[in-house]
Amino acid sequence: TAEGQISGSSTSTGSFAQVYASDTVRVGTISEMVGRSIEFTDGTVLGFLNANSTKLDIGTITSHQIQFYEGGDARMVISGSGNVGIGTTAPSEKLQLTETTHGANVSLRFLAENDSGTLKEGNIRLDPDVEVLLLTARSGTNTDLIVKSDGNVGIGTNTMDGFLSIN
Repeated sequence: TAEGQISGSSTSTGSFAQVYASDTVRVGTISEMVGRSIEFTDGTVLGFLNANSTKLDIGTITSHQIQFYEGGDARMVISGSGNVGIGTTAPSEKLQLTETTHGANVSLRFLAENDSGTLKEGNIRLDPDVEVLLLTARSGTNTDLIVKSDGNVGIGTNTMDGFLSIN
């Protein structure tokens, strides 16, 4: 068909595709990939979806970041250098979690089943109000390890009376 138009067939009524593009949208095969692809480009960034019998690839061929949106806001990014950011669009580490809500903690939660099939959890949490990093290595709310901003460490206790407090 003529450039800028889509044609095809559908067993349902109504529209089967909508394309809004200021530059190039191609459906076909990307020469570097095996399978069927959708390419998007604005002349600089080349993004793609590629599917074959074993996987779905989502990415850029240029080294630009990939952003995942929810509610109109970028919630997670993979930078052009491979850093992953959750809560930030400019991660400076391999994995960066950012919380910008005042008074909120940022946590990394681990869940796994033990050999008997019981779900267990562990957490690493930063509390910015009291400037502590907390590690919980078992299910529940008891903190196993606390590191304060002054360098004091507590193991099995929330009350620290020196450089190292152990309960």
